Amino acid sequence: MDNQVSSNQQSPKDQEQRLDTAFFYGTLMHPSVLTRVILNDGAHLKITPGILKGYTRHHVIGADYPAIIPSSMSHKTFKRTPNEDEDTVRGVIVQGLTPHDMRRLDFFEGGLYDCIKLMAQPFSDFQPLKDVQPEELIKQASPSNNDQLEAIPVLCYVWGLPVYDLEPSIWDYEAFVRDKLARWM
Repeated sequence: MDNQVSSNQQSPKDQEQRLDTAFFYGTLMHPSVLTRVILNDGAHLKITPGILKGYTRHHVIGADYPAIIPSSMSHKTFKRTPNEDEDTVRGVIVQGLTPHDMRRLDFFEGGLYDCIKLMAQPFSDFQPLKDVQPEELIKQASPSNNDQLEAIPVLCYVWGLPVYDLEPSIWDYEAFVRDKLARWM
């Protein structure tokens, strides 16, 4: 159990009602990837940049995508010094996900992650997914942004396998967009 991510959070499958809001921190931050995964245009979705505190985003060994684990586990496993920027995950918060969307997302995540309820902080009001420019949306998601709103409950896919499947390095969204996004389209 020492090398496995564990959580005392309640799984959404155990909850009476699933949330319709999720925090994405990897490939799904890009609206084109998200709409491809959920198999619709996302016209019903709203999005805003946001952060998740207390987690660190790592490369998954041999993959284009990341995983998040609690920052305390990252410090212990990878002998990392606590760092506010790395202990806060930038991402997007998407609102309005349907049960169909969530089934597609669960399938996409392929059992590598546990979908749990966490609290994430939005940086601005939600806007229609179709109206956002991906580059601008992500630039707004910075831990130093002073316009944070109150944290809201979200679903989030947290790494559910042993941490030895992760690299010590921090996954970088901008590098993914620059070097690998075309493979995902």
